[in-house]
Amino acid sequence: MPSRQKISLIEIADRKNLAHAVYLAAKGKRFRFSLQQYLGHLDHHLGELSDAILSESYVPEPFRELIVHDPKRRIIHAPTFRDRVLHHALVLQIGPQIERTLVDDSFACRLGKGTIAAVLRAQHFSRRAPWFVKVDISKYFHNIDHELLIQRLTRRFKGPAFLRLIDRLIGSFQSTPGKGLPIGALTSQYFANLYLNDADRWLVARRDVLGMVRYMDDLICWAPDKISARRIFQELQEFLDEQLKLVLKPGSQLNRAEQGVTFCGLRIFPGIIRLTTRRKKRYRAACRRWERHFLLGKLSANGLQDRFASAFSMVKHANAVEWRRRRLGEHAVDEI
Repeated sequence: MPSRQKISLIEIADRKNLAHAVYLAAKGKRFRFSLQQYLGHLDHHLGELSDAILSESYVPEPFRELIVHDPKRRIIHAPTFRDRVLHHALVLQIGPQIERTLVDDSFACRLGKGTIAAVLRAQHFSRRAPWFVKVDISKYFHNIDHELLIQRLTRRFKGPAFLRLIDRLIGSFQSTPGKGLPIGALTSQYFANLYLNDADRWLVARRDVLGMVRYMDDLICWAPDKISARRIFQELQEFLDEQLKLVLKPGSQLNRAEQGVTFCGLRIFPGIIRLTTRRKKRYRAACRRWERHFLLGKLSANGLQDRFASAFSMVKHANAVEWRRRRLGEHAVDEI
């Protein structure tokens, strides 16, 4: 286990650290009115935030509730810009230590470990092992236990004032008493990855597990035979319940790798990767949306090409060349 890293409030409240956090929090949002207001009085706001951190008087502001469809309906609880700055300031200090703690085959919210990297790694194990177990945790973010999360953070970080700040931050959101992390907060992504790290390491240490890949709360592991796969599934359920107070969604899968597994929006076989129906719909919807914008004069031809290239990233790693050709011929832009 890595040694505990001491974090002081001085490091978090340092003006250089906060200025870097502002830069990260503002990425892609520079035209928002609330951000312009904040940046217009930046020195004042950073001074206030720094003082609140150092005096331990910092109190998180209420979250803004948003509903998004990406692709399924989700309720996002977004922090204010001031609180986003604090989240980034914290991650700048604790992120590297959490990163070193995670196993290599944990993906999501990590540099170089996005959905495609997870899919390719899953295909790698599907080629090596004949059986897989795929599980998805029920309402994962809503069911993360605050006390257990703080215990895991305390194993890796020390500093009484820092831990009190973390306790206030985690306690500022509750889906049910003592549980839950806001999906829209940066720290939630790091904390959620860390929370399941014990389960990752439990799987990696097992001799009957030939490989595992986790993308946030979606987890697949591979086994040499059906009996081993059943045993892993049953004992994983027990581990999650007893150690992390989590339960699995109905519909967990146990099957041969050659039958394929759906993961991160793609259908993975040992020798091929196919598009799911959901991924096809998302690609078509994106293309049609940008085509409409082009015809309405909201996009230039170059802008349309850039949007198509962005949409193409959703499907380019699948073996679907013929399907893409047919789709592009369905609604040629000059015929709409």
